[in-house]
Amino acid sequence: MEIEQWLADVEKKNGIPVILSKYGFKKIVLDGKTYLESRTKDELLTELEQDTTRSKAERDELIESVRADYFCFGDAFSTCSPGGACHRCEKVYGGPQMGWFCRCAG
Repeated sequence: MEIEQWLADVEKKNGIPVILSKYGFKKIVLDGKTYLESRTKDELLTELEQDTTRSKAERDELIESVRADYFCFGDAFSTCSPGGACHRCEKVYGGPQMGWFCRCAG
């Protein structure tokens, strides 16, 4: 099977396949080029625990929402979509190091 056939039914935006991540994306550099890679739940939790740009209460609320099984999918185009038992999502920006991720807001 050709890759074009395999991707034929995949959601696209501007002709580019949409890739989702429950926990946002991180930037990685390979051979001097910057790419996006899906972030794991543990990576996001670690980054939130070390985040000094938010109050402890705000950090704790974000951490609790990530630990819950209510989740949202985010794509590389900054769009959030609900998943699981979540019905409404909100985009959270973590600054230049953390980037953004989606969390369940209802």
